[in-house]
Amino acid sequence: MTLPNVLVIEDGFEYINRSKQWMSDHFMFRRAGSGIEALTLLRSHNFDVVYLDMNFHRTPEKELLGDLESIRSRFGGDQRRALEFLSVHQGAYILSAIRDADYSIPVLFSYDFESESRRWEQLVAKYGALDWVGDNAGPDQVKEALSSLIGQ
Repeated sequence: MTLPNVLVIEDGFEYINRSKQWMSDHFMFRRAGSGIEALTLLRSHNFDVVYLDMNFHRTPEKELLGDLESIRSRFGGDQRRALEFLSVHQGAYILSAIRDADYSIPVLFSYDFESESRRWEQLVAKYGALDWVGDNAGPDQVKEALSSLIGQ
């Protein structure tokens, strides 16, 4: 039996390391450290689901997706605030880029949308095939959510 392929997109190594440690009997994992790297991997590999972090504080500025100039203008020209905004919301920009590249692959966010229900509803309405688990979700929660997204 072939295990489902999961693309883990994060700016660190926490999710990929924990996933491989606790769920390697159920999934095969590959990591991308940025949206740019994720799109490259999506073009060259077949993945069944994406496990996506929201915050990318450790990603170099040149690798952040999104229109920095537009966001900087929104913040009155403040480069620091614009970069902070891009890194804090980078997961949403990566999701948008994945969909814009015509990948309809299901995506599991690692982010707590509980207090942002309207934002979550808008993301689902626009991009479909999404779910989320809180940042501190345990392996059983992540495994269940990934399995549910790929119909296992």
